[in-house]
Amino acid sequence: MTAPTCTEKGYTTYTCSCGHSSIADEVDALGHQYETVTVDATCTTDGSVTDTCTACGDTKVEVIPANGHSYEAVVTAPTCTEVGYTTYTCTCGDTYTADEVAALGHSFANGTCGTCGAVDPDYEAPVVRPTLTLKAPALEFKDMIKVIAFYTAENTEDVVEMGMITYTEATDVADVATAAHVIPGAEYNAGTGRYFASSQGLHAKYLCDDVYLAIYAKLRDGSYVYTRVVSYGAVTYATNQITKSTDMKLKQLCAAMLNYGAAAQMYFGHNTEKLANGSLTAEQIALPEGYRADMISAVPTVDKVKQGEFANNKGFSVRKPAVSFEGAFSINYFFTPNYAPVDGITLYYWNEADFNAVDVLTPENATGSVMMEGEGTAQYRGDVVGIAAKNLTEAVYVAAVYSDGTSTWTSGVLGYSIGSYCANQATGTGAMADLAMATAVYGYHAKAYFAQQ
Repeated sequence: MTAPTCTEKGYTTYTCSCGHSSIADEVDALGHQYETVTVDATCTTDGSVTDTCTACGDTKVEVIPANGHSYEAVVTAPTCTEVGYTTYTCTCGDTYTADEVAALGHSFANGTCGTCGAVDPDYEAPVVRPTLTLKAPALEFKDMIKVIAFYTAENTEDVVEMGMITYTEATDVADVATAAHVIPGAEYNAGTGRYFASSQGLHAKYLCDDVYLAIYAKLRDGSYVYTRVVSYGAVTYATNQITKSTDMKLKQLCAAMLNYGAAAQMYFGHNTEKLANGSLTAEQIALPEGYRADMISAVPTVDKVKQGEFANNKGFSVRKPAVSFEGAFSINYFFTPNYAPVDGITLYYWNEADFNAVDVLTPENATGSVMMEGEGTAQYRGDVVGIAAKNLTEAVYVAAVYSDGTSTWTSGVLGYSIGSYCANQATGTGAMADLAMATAVYGYHAKAYFAQQ
C-alpha cells in the first residue's frame, strides 16, 4: 500500500505470483497543512508572510514592501543670535534637520534689543540734562554768617555732584572755571521738596558786599548745568528784618550784625564808603544794647583734679591766645615746648558743653583735636575754628600734649573765649576797640535770639 502525501494520491498495488500487478483502492492526496509566519515591514526593510507545510516542509513566501519613513516636521524659529531650522522625526526614531533660516540679528533701540531684551554693549545712553530752578536766597547766621540758596532739581539721574559757586563781582555767566569759590554739596529737605546749598562763611568786613551766586550740577559726562546768577547780601536780609519783623530780638540781632560788619570794615579798611549799617537810621543802629563789660563772663581757672592727665603743665610756655575775625570766629593758641626734640604736638580742645559734661578731662572726651604747626622748640600754633557768634562768651578749653613714646608733656588746661579777647581789647581806643565792642554786642544778641528758638 502506498500512503497518500500532500500532493500525491495513495493506492494499493496488487501483484500476482506470475508478476502481473494492478492498482486499486486509491486514496486522495492529503493536501498541504501550512503554518503562517508574518514579519512586519519597517520603514526601510521589506516584511514577509511565510507559509510552511508542517507535513512536507513545503514553503512559500509573500514579500511585504517596506513602508518608507513617515516624518513629522517641528519648526524651530530663528532668534537674534541663533539660526532657525526644521526637525523631521519619523515614528521609527530616525531624525534629521533641514531648511535652515538665518539668525534675525538684534534690533537695538536705546541700548536694548526690542526682540530679546539684550543690552547693546556699545550703546552709550544720552546724558539726561537736569532742570535746576533757583529760588530766593536767604541768610543763615546761627553758626557762621552764610548765604543759603534754595533750589529744585529735576531729572537728576545723571548728576554726580551739585553745589554752589560764588563770585565777588557781578557776572551773567556761571562757570566753575571762573568762580571765586566752588562749594560742593547739596542737602535735600523732603518737607519742602527743595535742595539747599550754602556759601562759605562771610568775613565780617564783607557783610556790606553782595554775594553773586549760582547753583551747578556736574553730569557723568563731565559737563555742567547752571542756574542763573543772582545776588544777595547780609545787608539785604538784615535790613528787611529790621524793617518788617515783629520779633524785637531778631531786629536787635540784625542791627548788631550790621554794626559789627561796619566796625570790621573800618578796622580792616574795606569799602569804608559803603558801611554795612550805612542805610540804617540812627534809631535802627541803636536797637541793640550798648556794650557793657558784664556782657562777657569771666573764664574760670580749671582745677587740677578736673585736668587729670593734663595737669602736668611744665612742658610748655604759653602765650596769650589771639582771635581771628574771619568767616567764622577762631581762637589761635600759641605754645612753646620746653624740651627738644619735638615733633607732633596735639592740641585737644573742649567746648563749654563738653567740658561741663565730664568730671575729668581725657583725650577721649575732647570735643576734637588739631595738630599744632611749628618746628623744633619754636612757637607752635593751633586754631580752634568755627565758633558761632552765639557762643562768643563760652570758653574753649585746650591742652597741648607731646609724647616721645616714653614720657609725656602737657601744657595744662587753658580756658579762653572770644568774649575774653573782646573785653580786653574794648578797654583800648580806636578801630580795634570799636570792633571788639561791636563783636561782643553781636555775640550777646545772637545768644539771646537763639536761646528762644
